[in-house]
Amino acid sequence: MFGLLVQLATAQQGVININQDVTLEAAIEKHKQINRSNINVEGWTVMVLSSTDRTKVTDAKAALLRVLPNTIVDWEYARPFFKLRAGAYETKVEAAPLLEYIKVQYPGAYIAKIKVHPRELL
Repeated sequence: MFGLLVQLATAQQGVININQDVTLEAAIEKHKQINRSNINVEGWTVMVLSSTDRTKVTDAKAALLRVLPNTIVDWEYARPFFKLRAGAYETKVEAAPLLEYIKVQYPGAYIAKIKVHPRELL
């Protein structure tokens, strides 16, 4: 019985040769290079507030960092608004608890989709 199993196992081993077109190989390599250069991924964040007053946004950022020291809190300028965001999550569901916490102080906060570096994901 054992001899039969060994013979079956060795009979199933083989070599597979793949002949690939040169243009396909070049296209795959180009695709790899594009993916390496685009390191941002889609994620979710809490948009805390948007204002034309930069001081208001920087003060809110400082206040959030005091209560959420381990959370990414940053702002960006998208003319004419300064937009404050907090957190970076892979899914919308993961961002929901932070939204509920922030809504106490900032009732207009909402969850938004962003492009983010994978290192920033919580």
